[in-house]
Amino acid sequence: MKWSQLKYLTAIVLIGDGIIAMLRPHRDAHAWSIGPLVWKDLMQYLSDHPDMLRAIGVAEVAFGFAMIASRGTAAEELAKVRTGVRANLSSIA
Repeated sequence: MKWSQLKYLTAIVLIGDGIIAMLRPHRDAHAWSIGPLVWKDLMQYLSDHPDMLRAIGVAEVAFGFAMIASRGTAAEELAKVRTGVRANLSSIA
């Protein structure tokens, strides 16, 4: 899997989880309350403080959109340019 694909997939997960956290904070905290006791305690705390979880959800959505909107690395940009040049050359020929 390429870095750009992983970044896009991560952004989708962040946006989806952020929206769920904003709409149904208790359900979202309960869904993530698996694993070590420290993590479960954190999810219980967030379940008890839904407005804090909603704020985290807003941040997740914003970060997800920022990831999608970012240009990427120089290597990714160069690959896009090369692909575009090849497409243009093949359409001319």
